[in-house]
Amino acid sequence: MPQPLCPDDLGRGLSWSVIKAHNTVILMHTGHDPGVYTFAYVSPTTKSGAVILTNGEDGKKLVSGILHDLDAPQWFVDILAVMLH
Repeated sequence: MPQPLCPDDLGRGLSWSVIKAHNTVILMHTGHDPGVYTFAYVSPTTKSGAVILTNGEDGKKLVSGILHDLDAPQWFVDILAVMLH
């Protein structure tokens, strides 16, 4: 991952990815089965989050754009663009 996109800390906690960067904590969970993709995130720091459910094999390609439209932190959207594609 390019240096500007590296989080300060990245780990797992009870099936959630824990990302710490820019003084913000984000918890993220993803899942997929044939024909579906799910994504959820919550930030206890900013008190924001989203749940995205898709019914397509390529659902993960939609997540970054949706989060951008929801005004999720740009650094998080940028990290996801690398992680999910």
